[in-house]
Amino acid sequence: MRCLGVLMAAAAMACAPSGAGAGDAYPTRPVTIVVPYPAGGIVDVRVREVAADLEKRLAQQVLVENRPGAMGLLGADRVAKSKPDGYTILAGSISDLAIAPALGVRIPFDIDKDLAPITQFVQGEAILVVPASVGVESVADLLRLIRQKPGELNYPTAGQGTLLHFLGRVFVKAAGAEAVDVPYKGGSMYMPDLVSGRLQFAFDFVPTSLPFIEGGRLRALLTTGARRIPILPQVPTAREAGLPELEIATWAGFFAPAGTPRPAIDRLNAAFAEVLSQPALRARWQAQGAEPKPSSPEDFLAHWRAERVRWKRVADATGIKLE
Repeated sequence: MRCLGVLMAAAAMACAPSGAGAGDAYPTRPVTIVVPYPAGGIVDVRVREVAADLEKRLAQQVLVENRPGAMGLLGADRVAKSKPDGYTILAGSISDLAIAPALGVRIPFDIDKDLAPITQFVQGEAILVVPASVGVESVADLLRLIRQKPGELNYPTAGQGTLLHFLGRVFVKAAGAEAVDVPYKGGSMYMPDLVSGRLQFAFDFVPTSLPFIEGGRLRALLTTGARRIPILPQVPTAREAGLPELEIATWAGFFAPAGTPRPAIDRLNAAFAEVLSQPALRARWQAQGAEPKPSSPEDFLAHWRAERVRWKRVADATGIKLE
């Protein structure tokens, strides 16, 4: 009987599920992080930095797959409809998972049911910049120029429904005059046209614009955070510049398909927290105007829901909708 019991126990162990359902066994193969934006953008760069260290924590290869398109929703849809086993996760952001729904963009999956938050991973802010050649010194100067030349000034967006598109629209609405929204496929792709003066202003992310600000080719007019950022202490916040409606903290986080076993979610959450809590990474990101922001799945879910409510309210109040 003792031998029979040993054999039965061994058989049960051999038949136990591997991967996400096996608790501590997860992961047993490479994990893929889907970035729904072009390579070289700010989210892509940060994800790749995190992924390199995440491999050590998980003892598995971590692959980064760029799946741009449809305002970030193509990649999000791929993850939402993937097998919920913990091996395909999404690096989603405020643009595709909060701003786009607020603007009435059709979501190809059920945003309330098909994604499970793992952790927020970064919080930052956007910045309003102009080419130095334009000769604009302040937000008031730029608003005055837009009014003086209605329909003549150009500004870029990295796609309709994105955060930068939304900020541009709110700013132009505040000017009370028209400016031309020039679409680009990715955030880094418009920079040559911006620094050359073919575009007259832009909302951008701090790390992308910072080298050109420091090099004197771009001038920063405001940042969208609640406080001035240490790396650009002379630049006023949106509230200080008289545009409190532009006060916004940008964010990105990691999501799994809904139904992913909780042991896999917890393992990923803990691994991401270890990576994001490193002092060297924090110092590096803070120097670029961003902050590592690990969180529990529950806290991130609450934040995500609150952001969707907030931006729907802002979209309704401003009357800005996607054409």
